[in-house]
Amino acid sequence: MLNVLVYLPFGFLAAARLKGSIARRLLLATLAGALLSAALEFGQTYLPGRVTSVLDIVLNAAGSLGGGAMALVLPRLRLSRHIYQTLHRSLRYPGAGELGLVALCLWVVSQWAPLVPSLDPGNLKAGLAPLKASLEGGTAFEWARFTSYLLMCFGTGAIALAVVRPGRVHTRWIASSLLLVLAGKVVMIDRVLATEALLAGCCTVACLALLQRLRLSGLRLLAFIALAAFYTHYTLLPSPSDTTLRTINWVPFRGHINSEYGIFNLLDLAWVFTGLAFALSSPGKQSQRIRALQGTLLLTWVALLEWCQQFIPGRYPDITDVVVAMGIWWLASGFPRPPGGATGFRDKPPVVNARGATQRPLAALLACLLLAAAAFIFYRGTSDAPPSYSLPDIDQLPAPLFAGFRPAHPRLRPPSTAEVGLIRELNPGFWIRRREAALEGELYSRILMARVEPGSVDTAELYGDLMKLEPSGRGQEQTSMLALGYDWLYGEWNPPQRQALLDKVARACDYQVEVIRNKYSLSPYNVYLYNRPLQALMMAALASHGDISDDSCMRFTADYWQNRVLPVWRQVMGENGGWHEGGEYVGIGIGQAIYQLP
Repeated sequence: MLNVLVYLPFGFLAAARLKGSIARRLLLATLAGALLSAALEFGQTYLPGRVTSVLDIVLNAAGSLGGGAMALVLPRLRLSRHIYQTLHRSLRYPGAGELGLVALCLWVVSQWAPLVPSLDPGNLKAGLAPLKASLEGGTAFEWARFTSYLLMCFGTGAIALAVVRPGRVHTRWIASSLLLVLAGKVVMIDRVLATEALLAGCCTVACLALLQRLRLSGLRLLAFIALAAFYTHYTLLPSPSDTTLRTINWVPFRGHINSEYGIFNLLDLAWVFTGLAFALSSPGKQSQRIRALQGTLLLTWVALLEWCQQFIPGRYPDITDVVVAMGIWWLASGFPRPPGGATGFRDKPPVVNARGATQRPLAALLACLLLAAAAFIFYRGTSDAPPSYSLPDIDQLPAPLFAGFRPAHPRLRPPSTAEVGLIRELNPGFWIRRREAALEGELYSRILMARVEPGSVDTAELYGDLMKLEPSGRGQEQTSMLALGYDWLYGEWNPPQRQALLDKVARACDYQVEVIRNKYSLSPYNVYLYNRPLQALMMAALASHGDISDDSCMRFTADYWQNRVLPVWRQVMGENGGWHEGGEYVGIGIGQAIYQLP
C-alpha cells in the first residue's frame, strides 16, 4: 500500500503535465512511473541492506496509474470543479498564488507526517505529554524552540495572507487553519503538541489582523525574512544532549534511505524552499538573470549553513540538504504563471450578502463542534484515569536475586575476538566504516572501536563526551551510550572516572524509569516502550547492578520485566512465538527489541 501511495503524486503530476488524448497521457504516466521504479530497484542492488522486488515495480506502476487516473477524472467532476473554481477565485493572482498553496500544503504534510492518525488514548496522551508536562512545571520552557516555531508560524501566516485576497473572512480561515494544523499533531502517530508550538501559533494568530493590512510586496518580504530566519535558526541550533561534532557527508541521501526522519527532513526542505520561491516570485514573467542571481545567493547561503554545522554539537551536515533545497527552489521558481499583474482586489473590503448572513449560524455551529471535539481529545489525552496495570513503589520492591549472575564486566555482551575476526574476513568494509564513523565523532563507533581496537580512540576525550550526555525525550540514546561506555570500557577507566560514569548511568536509569512510569505511562502493550526506553532501561540496569549501593534501577527493571513485560509477551506470542508490529516500526528496526533483551 505504501508503494502505491508514494507513486500517486508522481502519476498525478505526470498526467496533468502531459498533453494529448486521455489514453496517451495515462499510458505515458504509468510507463514513466514503472521506468523510474525499475531504475531505482536496479540501483538498490548496489546498496547494502536493500532488497529488490518485482512486486515493488508492479505496485509503483499501479500507483502511477491511479494518480494519472485521478488527474484525468477529477477535473471532470462537478464537485472538484466547484472547489477548484472557488479556491481560484480566492487567490490574489494565479500562478504564484497556486505556488503559495503548494508551499502551505507541503507545510501541513511536514507537520503531520507520517500522516497516520490514531485516537487511541495512549497515542493522545503521548501527543499531549509535552504540553501537560509544561503546564505542571515538569519541563522548562525552551525559548530556542519557541523562536523556531514562531518564525515558522509567521512565515506560513504571511504566505497564506499573500496567497488569498484580503478580507476578514479569509483571515479568520487562516487563523483557524493554523491552529487546527498544530492541534492535529496530537492525533498523528509520532507527533506531539509542544507548549512552545501552541504559544507561537497563538502569537501569530493575534498578529494576523495587523499583517493583513500589509501590501502584497510587504507580505512577501515578511515571508522571506521569516522563512530565511527560521531555516538559519533551525540549521544552526545545537543539540542539547548530543555533543558530537561531525564532518560533512558528501554522499547524497546516505542518511535518508533507511530512516523515516530522513523523509521528514526532506519534507521540511520542500515546504521551506517552495515558500522562499513564492516569496521571491512576482506577477508576470521573471527575468532569467534575476532568477539565476537569486539561485546563486541561495546556494551560497545554504552551503555556508551546512559548512557551519561542522562546528556545532549534535548537527549532521549533509550535502543532500544543499542539493535538495536548491533543486526544489529551482523547480518552484519556474512554476508557470500568466503574464500581467495581480488580479485580486488588494484593499477591497469583504462583501457580506444575505447568503453569507444565513451561513453565520452554520459556521458558529461548526466552530462549536470543532471546539467540542478538541475538548474531548484533550480530555482523553490528559485524563489521569488509573492505568490497567499498577506499578508498585520502588522502595517496596525486594532486591532481586539472580542465580548465576556474572558480576564481571563487560555484562552487555560485546563482540568476541573470534566474531571480530569473522566479520573482518567476511565483511571487511564494516570495520572500515566504523573507524571512519569513530573519527567523525559518532559515539557508538568510538565506544565499539575502543573496545575492539584498544588505543585507537582517545578515551580521555571519550570520557568527557560521555559525561556531557543528558537524557532528553525518551532518553534511550543517551542512556544506552552511557551504559555501553561504562560497561564495555570498564577496565579503561580509572576509579574516579568509573565512579563518575556509574553515577551518570544511575541518573540516566532514573530518567528511563520516570519516562516509563509517569512521563509516557508506557505499558507493555504500547509500541513506544520498545522504541527504545525498555532496551535502554535494561542496559543501564545490567551495567550498574551490584556496583551501586542503591540498586533501585535493577529492582524496578526486574519487577517490570518479569511481572509486566514477559506475561504480555507470553499472552501475545502464545506457545509458538511470533511478534506483530506495524510496517513503519518494522522499517525502523524496533524488532531489535527481541534480541536486545534477555
